Amino acid sequence: MGDLAAYAALGATGLVLTGIVVFSGGVSGIIPIALLILIVAALGGFFLASFHARKQLPPRTVVFIHAGAAVTGFLLLAGGAFNFL
Repeated sequence: MGDLAAYAALGATGLVLTGIVVFSGGVSGIIPIALLILIVAALGGFFLASFHARKQLPPRTVVFIHAGAAVTGFLLLAGGAFNFL
């Protein structure tokens, strides 16, 4: 459970820090959209963690949606932060 806790803690930290920057009004453009996508990924992560806690296999569709949303959100966030988008 240690790896899962570290993974969740890092994800939550990044999400909170991104939210602070967005809600402080310091950014515009694609970064708020990236935050919304990352929130969807986090919700999917909570859902997947519930399967892990019950020692069951999660649905593959949810795993792919979670991973896709996380990668998409991260790429949009990085693109907005470094002015690629």
